[in-house]
Amino acid sequence: MSKNILILTGRFGMGHWSAASALKQEISSHDTEANVSIVDVMEFLSPALSHAIYGGFNVLVTHGTDLFNAISRAADRRRQAAPFRLLVVPKMRELLRTYDPDIILSTFPVVTQYISDYMSRNEHRFLLCTCITDISVNAEWLAPNTDLYFVATESVRRDLVTRGVAPSRIRVRGIPVRQCFKEETPVARDGRCRELLVMGGGLGLIPYADELFSRLSVMPGVKTTIITGKNRKLQRTLTKKYPSLNVVGYTDNVAEYMRRADLVVSKAGGITLFEAIHTGTPLYVINPFLLQEIGNARYIEESRLGRVVWAKDSDVSRDILALLHSDTELEAMRRNMRALRDSLGTGLITDDLSSSRTLA
Repeated sequence: MSKNILILTGRFGMGHWSAASALKQEISSHDTEANVSIVDVMEFLSPALSHAIYGGFNVLVTHGTDLFNAISRAADRRRQAAPFRLLVVPKMRELLRTYDPDIILSTFPVVTQYISDYMSRNEHRFLLCTCITDISVNAEWLAPNTDLYFVATESVRRDLVTRGVAPSRIRVRGIPVRQCFKEETPVARDGRCRELLVMGGGLGLIPYADELFSRLSVMPGVKTTIITGKNRKLQRTLTKKYPSLNVVGYTDNVAEYMRRADLVVSKAGGITLFEAIHTGTPLYVINPFLLQEIGNARYIEESRLGRVVWAKDSDVSRDILALLHSDTELEAMRRNMRALRDSLGTGLITDDLSSSRTLA
């Protein structure tokens, strides 16, 4: 019998949407009878306002970091009802009538709260599962009617247990990434030329980018690729300003670029972290400043999956060059990534959703 699986998410940054897309790909490839849909909840609630909401979020994380972090800390200290709950819950009823889900998968915390609130007030027959897309846990991810939590690491599992979640409701599965990042494709590395990949600059989220790119453009023996995503203006600017660098716009080949790189300079997003783990590419993170990414960066550092630069006065370009030519250190990081990947085992979220034990 086919199941209707509804994946609910938002585009606050692209990590939540990327996780949702990866989940759909995994479920669809392993359960051909499942009807899998992804819904951007903000778009569903208000198509006219969603663009402004997401634009405001981008401004906040780029120019209002202190306020964003203060809001996150407050949400963790005192879990409150989801905003606009009384307005949103009736719309949730419309959403559920439209998709008639057997299983709901949420990759965004406020969505979990909305659905949980609906479940408290209405009869329902679906399973609610939450996929946490960071290494650190904020209380806003927790909701009383959640049947299953999918988490990235054992440390997140322990944190949830400490916060009162039953161990039987938690599965350690990593953070979902698309299949192309998991493919075992051998890469021949050129010992004479090191490859550096820079990502995450589209919203200005890599500190001191201009200074870094200026130094990279004249680094001998280093081939640098910068992925600017959908920011065409940034792509044109960097291409003109740094002709020796390989500047790429939006591409479906991120996994290939990442797999080929000796080192990835990026912000410490949860999705990026697990994409790097699966491709075996060490990470270099510069001055993380968003609260969730600080937690991810600490995990990168503690697990020795890359290097994190915390000091604002560090000579980043010199440090990157030294690390790029440290075969011993890079191989140790790749080895730690392989060990972490192997520790996740072969279990799939699809298996958890399909098991009679889970659905009972």
